[in-house]
Amino acid sequence: MAEALPDAQPGRVLVVGAGKAAARMAVAVTGVWGESVAGRVIVPDGYGADAGAIEVVEASHPVPDGRGQAATASLVGLIENAPQDTQVLGLWSGGASALLVSPVDGLSLQEKQIVSKRLLACGAPISALNTVRKHLSNVKGGKFAVFARAKRMTNLIVSDVVGDDLSVIGSGPTAPDPTTSSDALDVLDRYGIDLPSAVRRRLEAGEYETPKTLPEWIINTLVLRPADLLEAVVKRAVRAGCSVTNLGDAIEGEAVAAARDLGARAIALARESTEQPILLVSGGEVTVTHSGTGVGGPNLEFALGFADAVKGHPRIWAFAADTDGSDGVSGVAGAIVTPDVLSKAKSAGMDAGACLESHNSKCFFEATGDLFSPGPTGSNLNDLRLVLILPD
Repeated sequence: MAEALPDAQPGRVLVVGAGKAAARMAVAVTGVWGESVAGRVIVPDGYGADAGAIEVVEASHPVPDGRGQAATASLVGLIENAPQDTQVLGLWSGGASALLVSPVDGLSLQEKQIVSKRLLACGAPISALNTVRKHLSNVKGGKFAVFARAKRMTNLIVSDVVGDDLSVIGSGPTAPDPTTSSDALDVLDRYGIDLPSAVRRRLEAGEYETPKTLPEWIINTLVLRPADLLEAVVKRAVRAGCSVTNLGDAIEGEAVAAARDLGARAIALARESTEQPILLVSGGEVTVTHSGTGVGGPNLEFALGFADAVKGHPRIWAFAADTDGSDGVSGVAGAIVTPDVLSKAKSAGMDAGACLESHNSKCFFEATGDLFSPGPTGSNLNDLRLVLILPD
């Protein structure tokens, strides 16, 4: 953050922002610029921090609530009412999609919450979800930047999406949006998600369209990417004596399918003779098409699918977690897969196949004692998955 901050201009700086990393970013800003900054950022419950004169407000995530709506209105008021010569600094990261709450005219907060829940459960990739979110919001898809009017606005952004597309991260509040209302309707129709009839008609008429260009004084800078996390992991693992393969930060698709593919690769590597531990490192964002009443998340389901795929291989370990500390709505970050995880589950009366079918991955790893729960990390760099193959 210190390296990414622009040079401070004379006068005060107004800080606004939202996301899972926004509080930690604000702390870094006050550490560099001190008393010259003030403002407000929105974070999920539990992600708060003392950022001095930058107020940190907590709200609901992943389903928006009234606190987020009120905090969003206050951000808009701050930026609209600031003097024209104010230097505006935006701090944005993943999570802003749910925290920035300003439904379009005709859509109530309750209706928006229903749409959000259905989007989260349908198994669509984040880019598709955010296409809909942008067109049902007054502040996403570049619309927040419009409130800055002619004020110079520099935005520092932490990526949590595959491809690091600024228009997708946090639903791109300060980035031009290449998607259209028709694209949003396509997503809604593809996944069978209904809208109130009046809202759908206005969406079809293009009344909720997003800006496709923004003024040159709106500057967006990407300061941290999931790829940076993987590179740091690789360096640490090499120092620890591992032979490392970085599979990249773009693995997507259904969690169980991705887990089985990686499990087959791990088994094949375990057949080879090696004197070094082998570590497979990957990131991305797998999804779960949810049915049933089970509790879990994409990383927990990936871990369970991987455990089922390798069948307790004595030399294969794995780890899958969301870097923000919360995997889906599970309340934990992910899980560790040990060689004896299936036998521990059997002793606890749990069956991997049945838990996969009911998407009950959290209960499975809770029974085996292998949940990974660091609490809110104050950052968000997408998923991290590690597979360790030990030597003979």
